[in-house]
Amino acid sequence: MKRLTLVFLGVVLLGFGVSPGFSQGQPSPLGIVIQPTEFQAFISVSRPVCAVGQTIEIYYRANEAPYYAYILDIQGNNVTRLLPNRFESNNYVTDTNQRTLPGVATYRLVCSPPFGPEYVQIIAS
Repeated sequence: MKRLTLVFLGVVLLGFGVSPGFSQGQPSPLGIVIQPTEFQAFISVSRPVCAVGQTIEIYYRANEAPYYAYILDIQGNNVTRLLPNRFESNNYVTDTNQRTLPGVATYRLVCSPPFGPEYVQIIAS
């Protein structure tokens, strides 16, 4: 009989809009409103096609700063992170000027096999 009374009391409380853990007068969440921004990142390469041994440079920038830049080389199922790397570990960019990769003279990007379609992508946040 006690069990039936508790179940009945619970149904009556829910029927009147009262539930345990929720009190009236508390604000209810409105949700997250996503507002689009005009942030854009741009990337290009010094030569669209290259031969074995030729060097290549990558140019990148964004229209707003500061941002973190990640540059990836995608060839088939292989993805190589070009920035940050062991020579340029700081990928925090504080201005909107165009930058070049490699940005320091301690390394070069050299075209080498395997050849085929290859994509360079920037992730900026």
